[in-house]
Formats: sequence, C-alpha cells, structure tokens
Amino acid sequence: MPRAWLLVIVLTAGCTTATEPTPSAEAAGIVGGILHAGVVVSEDDPPELAQWLLDPQFSMPHPFARCCLVRTLLSYEGRAIEEGGAELRPDIAEAMPEVSADGLTWTFRLRAGLRYAPPLEDREIVARDFITALERTARVSDLGHSDVVEGMREYRDRTAGTISGAQAPDDRTLVIRLTEPRGDFGHLVALPLFAPIPAEALEVHDEQYGGFLVASGPYMVEGAESLDHSDPEATPIGDLDELALVRNPSWSRETDPLRPAYVDRIEIRSVPERGEAALDAIAQGELDVLMPHMLSRTRAEIVADPELRPRLRDAPLSTLFYVPLNLALPPFDDVAVRRAFNAVVDRNALLATFDPVRGSAFVPAAHAFPDVAVGGLLRDYVPGGHPAGGGDAEAAREIMAESAYDADGDGRCDGEACMVVGNRFRPTTDTALGIIEANLAELGIQVEWVDEPSMFDPAGRIGLMAVLGWTAQYPSANDFVGLITDPQPGDNFNQSLIGATPEQLEEWGYPVTEVPSLDDKIGTCRVRSGSAAFECWAELDQLLSGQVAAWVPIASSVGSWLISDRVDRFEIAGSEAVPALERVSLFPEVAP
Repeated sequence: MPRAWLLVIVLTAGCTTATEPTPSAEAAGIVGGILHAGVVVSEDDPPELAQWLLDPQFSMPHPFARCCLVRTLLSYEGRAIEEGGAELRPDIAEAMPEVSADGLTWTFRLRAGLRYAPPLEDREIVARDFITALERTARVSDLGHSDVVEGMREYRDRTAGTISGAQAPDDRTLVIRLTEPRGDFGHLVALPLFAPIPAEALEVHDEQYGGFLVASGPYMVEGAESLDHSDPEATPIGDLDELALVRNPSWSRETDPLRPAYVDRIEIRSVPERGEAALDAIAQGELDVLMPHMLSRTRAEIVADPELRPRLRDAPLSTLFYVPLNLALPPFDDVAVRRAFNAVVDRNALLATFDPVRGSAFVPAAHAFPDVAVGGLLRDYVPGGHPAGGGDAEAAREIMAESAYDADGDGRCDGEACMVVGNRFRPTTDTALGIIEANLAELGIQVEWVDEPSMFDPAGRIGLMAVLGWTAQYPSANDFVGLITDPQPGDNFNQSLIGATPEQLEEWGYPVTEVPSLDDKIGTCRVRSGSAAFECWAELDQLLSGQVAAWVPIASSVGSWLISDRVDRFEIAGSEAVPALERVSLFPEVAP
C-alpha cells in the first residue's frame, strides 16, 4: 500500500476561519473532569470498530493514539503548525537520535523507568518492545511506512526469522538500520505503528491486539486492567459506545514533557454519519468534540449562527486536490502552456461544485504541497503572483502567447496539438468538468473526456486528469514525492511523468525524448531532517509550482471542529490534524 492514499474528489465550498478565543487565565491549572468525545460511524463500519480504532497497526490516522494511549520514540506537541506542532521532539527517547554520517543507522536511547499500564504495570518499556511492534506490523498490516527498515520485507515474506535492521543491544538502546537514507525517518517512528508492544500481550491475541491494547500514554482503556492476555477465551474491548479512557496510573507528567493530560476521563460514543445528531449533541452539551472532524455539511449553519460560531475551530489538513498534466504530450510539454493553465483555472468556481464530505472545508490551493507538508513556510506564496483563486484569463493568455503552440501570438493554442484527451476520474462532477473545459477553451485548448480504466498506466497517453487528491499521513512533503518520482507501468501515481527517462518515453510511445526531472532536489531533501527538511521541501515546492508547473493545484483541506460550551482550552494537533485531547481542559464549574 502506498504511503499516502489517493482520494476521490470530495470538496465543498470555501470556508471562513473562525476566530480563536483566548483560553481563560485559569485554564492551564485546571485538571480534571470528564470529556465527552463522539466518533462518527457509518453503516459500512464493522461491529468491531472500537478494536480497529484502538489498533496502532491499523488505524491511520489514529484519533486516540498520540494524545492518549501510546507513546513513541519521538512525537509532537499537540499544537498548531505555526506553534511548532509538526516539529519532532523526544518522547520515549530521552533525546533526539544519533544518526550515522551515511544516514542509514539511527540510534535511540530510551528514558529509564517508563512502565506500561495495568495489567502490566510492573513491566518496564524496553528497546525490544519496539522491535515487537515492527514484527507485528509486518504480520498484520499493509502499511508500508516501515519498509525502509533493513530486513523488514524479508521478515514479512518469511524469508527471514528476524528483522535484521532492528537491534536492541540493551534494554535502553535501540538501533535501526535503513535501506536508504531517510531524513524523515523520525516522522515515521512517531507513527502509532512504531509504538512499543510487550511481546506477552501478543502471544494469544496478535490479530485482536486493538481490543487488548496495553497503553503507554497518559490514558488507558477502561477495563483493560482486567484483561487476561494469556487467555484465548478472553473478550476484547469491542463496544464503541461503552469505550472510556481513564488515567494510566503508570504515567506521570514528570516523565512526559509533551502531554499535560488535563481531563481525568474521556468517554466515547458513536454518532451516525448521516443526520444532524452530532451537531445537536455538541450544541446541547451532550458531546464536547467530534473525532476526527465535525460534519462539513453543517458548517455553513454554524458560521451563520452567532451563538455557535465562536465555538468553531479550523486547522489545515495535509490534503491536496489537483489536476496533473502529462509533460510528455503536446501541448503540455510546453511550460508556458502549463503555466497559462494554472493562471486560467477558476478554483473558486470548482470548489463550489464539489460534493461535501464529512469533516472538511476547503480553500483554493496556490502551490504544489499543502502547508502542513512544508511546515507552513509557503502560506503567502502564489506562483506568478496570480490570485490564489485563479480564473485570470487575461494574464493566462499573455503567458500562452509565449508558447510555441501559439503561432499567431493571440494567447490561444493553434493546431492539432490543441486537442487533448482528459481522464475524468470519477466521481468528478460534470459541472466541474465543464468549468475545466471552459477554462481551457480560453486558451484555445479543447478537451475530450474519457473514462480510462488504465489511468495509472504511463502508456495510456492521457493529457490530463480531473481531479485527483492525495493526503500525507505524516507532516512531511516526502509523503508526496511518489507523485513526482519513478513513473512505472501499472499503479503509477506520477501521472505527469516527471523524471521519466528517454528509454521509458520511447517505450511508452511518446513524441518527446525528455521531460523535466526533480530527482536531484528530491534526493537532497529526503536525507534532511528537522527545519532543514521543511526548508528544502519548500524550495522543491517552488520549483515544482513556479518553474515546472507539472500540475494545477485546486484546493487544500481544512478540518473543522465544533466544541461544546463546557470546553475552555482546546487545541488541534497540527501533526495529524485531530483534536489534541491531552490539551483539552474544561471550565471550572464542570471540573470536579
């Protein structure tokens, strides 16, 4: 499975960011109370949804992992991106790792004395437990994030009995060897699937571990202290509406600098995907927050309601919707045509046509990667200086006049090359396709839409696709580079064919012999970490957006949450765009 998921077009109209009120001066000192969290469920969700939500190897994103149930070697503070919410910090590791000069060996030193929650409260968290987690990932999960660890694939294929690249020379030292330098490996070890697992908890209940989860964070699942991990007949935690998180007595604030864990208890209940039950429950104070997001179709009502609007919170998500252009086919082999298309597309009109989806609102996207993926460094960057909403036909025709495909300099494409084939990629609406057609017509380009089942095959010779979406699972643009590297037959996500070799282009029957490549810059960025990585990815974004213009960014996502009037302090974790439940505090009158 790829590191990021390809999304269907699921957008609604643009949003207005609500004003964030300042928490009361007493908020930082308020500890206690019961937080009521709702989880949206659909008719298609399995009966054992609670087990799936709790399983660190399956649920991505995991709404209760980083905040509450598990700690990882490195992690994040549950704060907004602009407040450092995407910056890695030591968690179970006592400091940032030592990385070898070649970038292949990462050595972590663990904090001493950390223990698991009951019933394993006497069990210390040791380095071997992270290897156990990697082994379980290989056995039960198709998430590919850990494949960069040397020997991971061989262990998964059962051609090796151990993961050669994961070693624990002593209880407090973990050494991980990679197959290639990856500066973002720190972000990978912050994923829940890298959280430690005591081997004794898997002896009987390997596949059902979500229902037998042994917590390492500030909270544990209520009732987990009575689970018998050695009993094959033991009943796992399984009812979502009876799920509650309570304090883990093995945890302490003194040994966890990232999680203040204000509330004493988090009670969880399911909310139907359809209808207004979630909004009503929050407005009436029966629920305090919805996980992972509120229902987007109710957002307009909230913005219009003077009583509810002050309780609306927004945060950027790591999702991009875009139209990829095939750089190996005329007329998109000319950068002037691609830049003109970027200027003429009316993003605001497109957003108004997209179908609403649970949990998100949307804003026009000006550049290649979401702000989260580049650490928020390009919030004000708009390639070419055009309005972020696009739709500037006059400016677009001026750019088009620079193209060799505009023979008479009138800002319109001339000749057979101006007839292109586009893949409509359902469920893009007919109205949205009509807007794209009209925008291209301003440049003299006509498009014929087809339903092409082999849309990910480079030999398909499709000029453009409308409209694709991609979301990263951790805050780094490295989780987007599959869109601009290594075009391959079959499941190819690089529809623009950036970096294709002359031999590949000839094999696939293209008329051009070369296309732009960003491999060198990508290689530089992939080995960098921390702020240097964000700076490098931001530079790559500007190359991709301003000089290559390989696709037309349409929209980025904004997650929206409504909170009850019981909530005082509330923050959204920028690293994963979910409420930072460990930082929620309640007003004094509702705290014990």
